[in-house]
Amino acid sequence: AFNPAIAPFRRLTGFDAVRLDVDGKTPVLGILDARRRVVPLEGTTPAPDRRPRDRFTGQLDLSFREQRVLPFPAVSPESRLLSLSTEPSVRVQVERDGADNLFIRALGAVPDEPVRVRWETDAPRAYFGAEVPRLPLRELRDLPKLEPAITRRALRFAAELGVTTRSDLRHALAKLTEHFRGFVESSEPPANTGDLFLDLSRGGKGLCRHRAYGFVVTARALGIRARYVQNEAHSWVEVELPDTGFLRIDLGGATHGLTAHDTHERASYVPAQPDTLPRRMKRMGS
Repeated sequence: AFNPAIAPFRRLTGFDAVRLDVDGKTPVLGILDARRRVVPLEGTTPAPDRRPRDRFTGQLDLSFREQRVLPFPAVSPESRLLSLSTEPSVRVQVERDGADNLFIRALGAVPDEPVRVRWETDAPRAYFGAEVPRLPLRELRDLPKLEPAITRRALRFAAELGVTTRSDLRHALAKLTEHFRGFVESSEPPANTGDLFLDLSRGGKGLCRHRAYGFVVTARALGIRARYVQNEAHSWVEVELPDTGFLRIDLGGATHGLTAHDTHERASYVPAQPDTLPRRMKRMGS
C-alpha cells in the first residue's frame, strides 16, 4: 500500500490496554480510549515538532457497500495525513482512536464498484530506529495501573530476565528484546501450567504474535508505554521514548506463506538509524 515499501509493517491495528479476561487470570489486550476524532488534511502545514519526517504515498482499493467505516492503514502511530483523493469521487473522512488506529468513513453516496484511495502521509524518522535513553523507569510518565494479578506475575517474569522497576529504560528494552527475539518456531507448544501469559513468555516458542503479547504485558507492568501492533501478516511492538516518540521494535517470527504484491515496483524504506537493540539470539538460562 505504501511507497517506499514498508512490508510487512503496514500498521493496521494497535492495542494499548492490558486487562484481565473473564477468567480473572489471563491478560488480554484492548484499547484504552476507543473514541475517534477526525484526522485533518495538513497539506504543506509544518509538523508540530522538529523531529525529522519522511514522506510516503499510499494507494488502496476499498469497497464501502457493506461497511461505511473501514480500517485504514498507516505507516506509524504519529503519521500525519497530508492529502487524500478518491476515484470515483466519494466524500470520506479519516478518523483516529486513542491507540492511533485509523479508519476511513464514507460520508455520502457510495458506488457499487471499489473506490481507489490515494493519499500522502509522513512518519517521524525515529519511529524506525532511535537510541534508547538510560532513563530510570520510575521517571517515565504515569500510565493506568494494571490489575495486581497481572502486575505481580509480569514483574516476577521480568526479574527472571534481570529487569525490575529500578532498571533504566535502555536496559529493560534490551533484555526484553533479546529474550523475545530468541524465540523459535515450533510445532510443539510450550508447557501448559494453566498460566497463558507466563507459559508463553517463558516457553521460548512462538510466532510474532506470541512474542509481541509477552513483551507488551511485561513492559506495561514495568511502567513502559508499549503497544501491540498487527496487520494480516505480522505483529510487532511500539514503545514510547521520552522526547523521541514511538519506536517500532520488530521481534521477528513473521507469518510465512504470505506474499506482498507489487513490492518489486517500489524501493523499500531504509531506516536512517540502525536497530540498536540486541539481535543476538539468546534463550533465557543459556
